[in-house]
Amino acid sequence: MKKVLFFSVILMGTAFCYAQENTTHKKDVCPKSMLENIEEIDYDCLDILDGRLEKEIDEKYKILYQRVKKKDIALHALPASYFTKVRKTWNAYKDQLCSDPTNDTDLKSAADWYILKCRIEQSQAHLKALKRF
Repeated sequence: MKKVLFFSVILMGTAFCYAQENTTHKKDVCPKSMLENIEEIDYDCLDILDGRLEKEIDEKYKILYQRVKKKDIALHALPASYFTKVRKTWNAYKDQLCSDPTNDTDLKSAADWYILKCRIEQSQAHLKALKRF
C-alpha cells in the first residue's frame, strides 16, 4: 500500500512539473507588439510575424467573401471578383516591391532582413486597407 501511495505521489509531482513546464513554454516569443519598433526585431521573429500577418489577411478575406455572399449593404454590392482582383494586385505589388532579383540562392543574405521588413510593412498596410470595409 505504501508503495502505491509513494508512486502516485511521484506521478502527481511529475505531472505537475510537466504542466508547469508546458505553460511557461507557451509564452509568445514574438508578440505582435514588437511590430511597433520593427527596426529592433531579428530575422526569425520577423519571419514569424510575417506568417501571422498573412494568416490575418487570409481571415479578413474570408470574412469579406462571407459578407459578399450575404449581400452586406456596407460593401455597396461589390462582387467577390473585386476582392480577388485586389488581393492578386496587392500580392503582385508586394512581390515586386519586396524582392531582390540579384539573389537567386536559398542562402540568407544581408538583404533578406530588409526584404522581410518590407513584406511586413506592406502586409500591415494591406490589413489597414481591408479594415475599411
